[in-house]
Amino acid sequence: GLPFVPSGLQANTTSRTDIELNWSDNSDNETGFEIWRQDVEGDIFNLISTVGAGVTSYADASLNANSTYTYKVRAINSIGVSDFSATSSATTLTFAVYINFNETGGQGAPWNNTSSIPQLNSRLDNLLNDEGNSTGINMEISSNFNGVNPFGTLTGDDSGVFPDEVMRESYWLDFGATGQLTISGLSSFYEYNFVFFGSRAGGGNRTSVYTIGNQSASLNASYNTSETTQINGVLPDTDGEIVINIDLGPIASFAYINAMVIQAVEKDFSNQRKAFSSLKTDLSTTEPKLEVALSPNPFRDVLNFNLSGTTTDKSLSLKMLSVNGQEIFKEEIVISNDITMFTLNTKNKNIQPGLYFVVLEGNTFGSSIFKIIKK
Repeated sequence: GLPFVPSGLQANTTSRTDIELNWSDNSDNETGFEIWRQDVEGDIFNLISTVGAGVTSYADASLNANSTYTYKVRAINSIGVSDFSATSSATTLTFAVYINFNETGGQGAPWNNTSSIPQLNSRLDNLLNDEGNSTGINMEISSNFNGVNPFGTLTGDDSGVFPDEVMRESYWLDFGATGQLTISGLSSFYEYNFVFFGSRAGGGNRTSVYTIGNQSASLNASYNTSETTQINGVLPDTDGEIVINIDLGPIASFAYINAMVIQAVEKDFSNQRKAFSSLKTDLSTTEPKLEVALSPNPFRDVLNFNLSGTTTDKSLSLKMLSVNGQEIFKEEIVISNDITMFTLNTKNKNIQPGLYFVVLEGNTFGSSIFKIIKK
């Protein structure tokens, strides 16, 4: 007969361009599984791949960054096809920050190395992302660990989930202790995924529990070289901070953190395919409409704003924000219905290459937010 419908489909982001799919096989007579993907909300699904019988995972690569994709799968055999599974969606990353908890040695880019024993109130400021750009994100030890453990499990050929140098050392906790990390400088423009890794070349129960708010994830660090655990969809508080607690599992001997990856996913701009992204807020449907387009994007020094339509506003407030929401500069732009374009020259504003947001606001215009890239 026909195969049963697969269940439990989960789409998980792994990088700027990759999403991993996992599902459950409920049949014993399928010859394979079809994977279907929707690239833009409301569009049709397209068949992107077929995998063999018994396969319950698929890595979708070469996707666009900052984009949301929706998937469904179905089982097939010589008689026909099952119903489709429930859909699952994931958004590729904007950027990631990699942190190595070490005292000696250290791993090269894209890793940020602590390069110190854990000390209360010690900080790593302005962490670099996976493209080497400053993020304004900081990490502080707000409740201390017991020390550094140099006995992580190594593969000998960097074939683990992270390089051997990252797996070699960890910050560790003894029974009854809680380590705490405060991450600051986070942006309200993003939601964040936190990926945790722990490893110790030793047996027994070494389950480490990582908690953010009311969400927890756990991992047994014993001889671990391949497993991570993560907490997804975390929103920073109004101060741009989140707090991570690290504890031992209920019957664990010790807890560890060798590495942490902070993944940023655009909260307000996912699934945009245009050169600019504009989110309009109209204060009243009876007000005149002004449309604004920005170019070029990416840009070097000069940004052009093209205006169409009308507005009763005499000026617009223009702000440029960093990726973590910090204001770079602010200007007042005088406009009228006779003006169809204005230019912003940033050459003398000491703006470093990277991702930024431009916010335009007016009394009747409302607001528009543009995502831009400085070359």
